Amino acid sequence: MLGVAGYLINIGSVGPMIQADEGSYLANAAAIAGYRNDMASSYHGGYSLIIAPVFWLASSPLDIWAGIKLVNSMLYAVTVFILGLLVNAFFPAATARQRLVGVTLAAIYPMWVVLAGYSFPQIAFVPLYLLVVYLFYRSMRSDAAYWWPMLGVAAAYAYWIHPMGAPVIAAVVFAALYWARVAKDYSAAGLCVLAIVASLISYEALFVPWLHEHMTIGGLTPRFHYPGLSESLVQLQSMDGWIKSCARLAGKSSIFRSALWASSLLAFLVFCNGSRRRIQMLNFLICIERVGCSFWAA
Repeated sequence: MLGVAGYLINIGSVGPMIQADEGSYLANAAAIAGYRNDMASSYHGGYSLIIAPVFWLASSPLDIWAGIKLVNSMLYAVTVFILGLLVNAFFPAATARQRLVGVTLAAIYPMWVVLAGYSFPQIAFVPLYLLVVYLFYRSMRSDAAYWWPMLGVAAAYAYWIHPMGAPVIAAVVFAALYWARVAKDYSAAGLCVLAIVASLISYEALFVPWLHEHMTIGGLTPRFHYPGLSESLVQLQSMDGWIKSCARLAGKSSIFRSALWASSLLAFLVFCNGSRRRIQMLNFLICIERVGCSFWAA
């Protein structure tokens, strides 16, 4: 129902508005669907891979855009569904009404609804991130080894969608290895890491070159909008560069500090039941989150 509401709210959107970003993700999707173009870039292709089938099924630009909004609304619905799974897993003692109210209040967060009307990857990143959290929970609670490679693939696909997936991968790897150390069994964590490595190699060595080859038909080189390390350091040679860098650092740090407090509280509720092993896991999660906060803010 919320997915339908998200689609209806964005029904007035007739096309992309942020051309540099939305246009690049749409160009990626078109190339994946077989429509070659000259718009190769460093925008990641995971979200484009999800919306690419729309280009096969639709026959006009308006139909394509309507289809993309439909896919986005479905992703929004998946977000709500996985959020419900997490609430059921983390708060088994809560009543059905309490769970419903909690999920509904979180689901009507305006940004999730608004993003259904844009071709931005965040609408796919959010449910995938929640899936990573759920799979990690199931991996720890289950004796079945297949949850760990599923976790690895999901974490790696977060990077397929957006570079923000890099801290997700780092957190999953560290958490999996720590859990393996606590459980004294490294085989499952090894499957998780192996799945991550295989997925990343598939993306960087196979998918990206293939995609760029289909998006450089005029001989133009890809447009890499993410600056390299040398370009980033050049900005620090002036006072203006330092001021801008500090402003970005403050903004990103505030976002991650808010997320840190919320997720630390959740981890406390989930893991602190008197078990020394779970208290160790709580401390480790908080440590990993702080490392991730510093990494991404930098």
